[in-house]
Amino acid sequence: MKNAVTLESLKQAGFKVFLKHAKTETGQFETRVAIYHEGTKKISTATATVHPNDQFSRKKGRAIALGRAFNPRTRTILDTADWSEERLQEYLKQVVYG
Repeated sequence: MKNAVTLESLKQAGFKVFLKHAKTETGQFETRVAIYHEGTKKISTATATVHPNDQFSRKKGRAIALGRAFNPRTRTILDTADWSEERLQEYLKQVVYG
């Protein structure tokens, strides 16, 4: 069994984690995550959306979104090396908090 990615393990490794559980305009629940590492200046983002027939769970949504943020097939990575701190913070607010 693979080791699960957790908020605690990411923070210990030097990552900043931004996470939001939200209800979309269509009524579905989702968990959005953005993970930033100051050393590499990269952001990895991912989303976990609940199927309409499933019960929303913060714990499951967090685990799925964090796992997807590290999966090359399901993540989006941005290089922010040339971004200002203001632009970085604005992007993180927009992508995570909508």
